[in-house]
Amino acid sequence: MDSWSLRQATLADYPALARFLQVQAYVHRHLDWRPTLDWLGFQPFYLLEDSAGIRAVLGCPQDPPGVAWVRVFACAEESHLRPAWEQLFTAARQALPEPRPTLALLALYEWMADLAPGVGLHKTQDIVVLEWNQRVPPIAAAQGEVHVELIRLTDLPAVLELDQQAFGSLWQLSADSLERCFRQAGYATLAWLDGQPVGYQISTHTSYAAHLARLAVRPDLQRRGIGATLLGELQTHYQNRGVWRLTVNTQSDNHASLSLYHRAGFRETGDRFPVFVYTEPPSEG
Repeated sequence: MDSWSLRQATLADYPALARFLQVQAYVHRHLDWRPTLDWLGFQPFYLLEDSAGIRAVLGCPQDPPGVAWVRVFACAEESHLRPAWEQLFTAARQALPEPRPTLALLALYEWMADLAPGVGLHKTQDIVVLEWNQRVPPIAAAQGEVHVELIRLTDLPAVLELDQQAFGSLWQLSADSLERCFRQAGYATLAWLDGQPVGYQISTHTSYAAHLARLAVRPDLQRRGIGATLLGELQTHYQNRGVWRLTVNTQSDNHASLSLYHRAGFRETGDRFPVFVYTEPPSEG
């Protein structure tokens, strides 16, 4: 690596980066609503290269403000994984503006999880994967005045407010990401109570399977069956369309969500993915 040089990536690197990411065995991509290379032009996004071209890349732009996920990390050679990761991560972390945002990693591969602790990333929780199939009936909707409608584009400001109320900062969507999420959705619904939006869900699907990407209820109205109403209506929607499998991810310490999904007939698949957050080392002196 002595001959490798470090620099910021630019939009002009798009073709070379696209080729690089297509052929490497060690590529981490964050679960994102934006394609990886759409983050080019946002910083920090760094490359390591030599005379033969790109050897490693890491990008962690902020979105939403105050949160910087590792959006991509890739390296050309297994023997250089750790030094490339440490050099790129350090450069990217130092390039983040003050006040420092929360820097986080969702490790989808064991090799990525193995690299995380070496740069000061500490595991905080797991992402748990659950699934439901048509052999289990949908959860019963709560009795009451809640009704469910399709989300319209004009509803997105209200949906964004719900999202920011319901999720901690690490898991909130920005306005841009929410709109991308909505436009990629297969089915998106909003729960209403007394004329007010009180919860929402956004799901994606293929011909045979679906994924519940977002489910949120206004915090002061939780435990009143609004989440169950949204979830049961979603299960019925996909059951009627012959979609046989519905998956969802949630945090291992989100006990309310886990309880709801278990009551709705979801079962854990056994897949878990660790979440790491960077902790600044204590200052000396």
